[in-house]
Amino acid sequence: GRGRGFRYFAAPCEELKLVQRAILHRILSQIPAHFARHGNQVGSSIISNAEHHRGFAIAVYSVDIINAFPTVFRSRVKANLRKPFEFGLRQFSGVEFSDADKDMMLDVLCDLMCLRDRLPQGPPTSPRILDLVCMKMDQEMYNLLQKNSTPFQSYRFTAWSDDLTISSNGEIPEELRKEILDVVRKNGFIPHVRKDKTKYYSPETGEMPIVTGLVLNPERLT
Repeated sequence: GRGRGFRYFAAPCEELKLVQRAILHRILSQIPAHFARHGNQVGSSIISNAEHHRGFAIAVYSVDIINAFPTVFRSRVKANLRKPFEFGLRQFSGVEFSDADKDMMLDVLCDLMCLRDRLPQGPPTSPRILDLVCMKMDQEMYNLLQKNSTPFQSYRFTAWSDDLTISSNGEIPEELRKEILDVVRKNGFIPHVRKDKTKYYSPETGEMPIVTGLVLNPERLT
């Protein structure tokens, strides 16, 4: 959009994209992401993401992360894939892999999905990897909201790639909103400061909440 800068995509060639899709379906899709994640999960969509808040939310806090994909370094991708990758090697019964062998294979896997030591935006594997890398942040966010829930007020949390949505059946205190952003920063990401990217909707603002591009009408999504 005009005045909003540029977004850079790393579009792989068809041969590499074919390999990446095989990695996505045979390896990455078998690794569980946090249950709050929508978008790269079977049966989920922007509609399921927004529906989770419709009819419940009085207030909505929408948080967008700046350059979420390239913020993830190759070393972080490797660290998050190590345990599930080594667990997957157990299917090759009778075959012994040395630690050096495992590390070399994992390096090759990361090389096929990363560009210039970062997670690029564009390859079919990147959205799923981002979901897996965000597991720790998602759980910390969920724990924070659970800790602040009471018998009179509760919270709901969903994530669509780099878009985080927190809703409540009451006003979301400013202090809690600051803690939410602290969780994002603590996990190596930078939340947007632009008002149209990180935004608080409540009866006081007089605006209808928008979740992943859908207006959260109490009766229906539009």
